[in-house]
Amino acid sequence: MGYAFAQAALDRGASVTLITGPVHIEPPDGCDTVSVETVDEMNQAVRKAAPDQDLIIMAAAVADLRTVEVKASKIKKEGAPFGIKLEKTPDILKGLRDISGAFLVGFALETENGEENAQRKMREKQLDAIVLNYANRTSSGFESDKNEGILFLKKYKKKILLPLESKNEIAHRILSNIQKGIMKKDKEKT
Repeated sequence: MGYAFAQAALDRGASVTLITGPVHIEPPDGCDTVSVETVDEMNQAVRKAAPDQDLIIMAAAVADLRTVEVKASKIKKEGAPFGIKLEKTPDILKGLRDISGAFLVGFALETENGEENAQRKMREKQLDAIVLNYANRTSSGFESDKNEGILFLKKYKKKILLPLESKNEIAHRILSNIQKGIMKKDKEKT
């Protein structure tokens, strides 16, 4: 989805910085691509780029948890620990408002209580918009070139349904609605 946003923004004439983890697709021509491999590298790259952006779309989250200890060699089953200790990863999206005046957009991938959880996340992370996707829909998402969901804009009281479409079409639909939200935000400042 992040690559679809990068292409859609480029199509609209924007200057785009794409910060991406390891994937098997090529980034769109014309964007400044920053490749990272770890959560910490992603966090550093986003925090470095954030102050200079007008719009930040965090289309995919890294894992919420990681192993406490990483082994350099294979763990044999003889004598192996029964459990794996986990720790929370940095919340990259949280706190961006403190370092950037950009219009902030997050995504919420949910399996239950989606609308409630997405709106709570939007408030807690001080986002201007959030896109709700459901992880349990097989017709869209990670392994599909299509997506669907619900867009919530902080300044609007209604939800905007995003029908099942190609990720490129969804990206353009979301950007059009975000543009309206940015114009509304600018009018309120004057």
